[in-house]
Amino acid sequence: MREILKYPLIYNFYQHLIGCDKYLKVLTKEFLVNPSVYSVDKKELKILEIGCATGNIIKFLKKYRNINYTGIDISKEYIKYAVSKYPEYKFICTKVDKNTNFNTIYNVIFLEGVLSGVNDNDVIEIFSFILNHSDQNTVIFISDTNYKKDLSYIKRFLYSKERNKYMRTEDKYKLLLEKYFYIEKISVNKHPYIIPYEKIIFELRKTY
Repeated sequence: MREILKYPLIYNFYQHLIGCDKYLKVLTKEFLVNPSVYSVDKKELKILEIGCATGNIIKFLKKYRNINYTGIDISKEYIKYAVSKYPEYKFICTKVDKNTNFNTIYNVIFLEGVLSGVNDNDVIEIFSFILNHSDQNTVIFISDTNYKKDLSYIKRFLYSKERNKYMRTEDKYKLLLEKYFYIEKISVNKHPYIIPYEKIIFELRKTY
């Protein structure tokens, strides 16, 4: 699956097939630009997406005014596609770790489906990057697959075919997050896709 999905057009087709757009629309409206974060009177809302892939979230973010979006991803193919598709937004191909520095503080930082693709050591590197690009007013959203031990046979089969091999339970996510962030809210979306996945969304703030 991983090898096939490295091609942007195939990746986009797969995302459309499983109903990803529906979830991205919810993620945008209810979290990234919800009233506590976004206002039409706000001069500028600086949003950073870690693991932006082909930039599909732009389809929903571009409906809002004064959005200053930056997307980063490790895939050259994804970033090349995103730059050609959405030239008015900023995309950067880079690995994210504690040494990556854009010298910018963002209003919103979010990740969707990223942590389930990396081990605990790489998660800590990502958290260090987030902390270096946030302040006490930055809202951080982390969305990922909510893995449960009592899965049905169908879900176990689907998860076994996923390219992300580090799916975690809610408790394991919390153990990682609480060392670095204050968890303001936890939300669960039980039917985000056509396939029977469950998403968990953490709303976080930087701790001091």
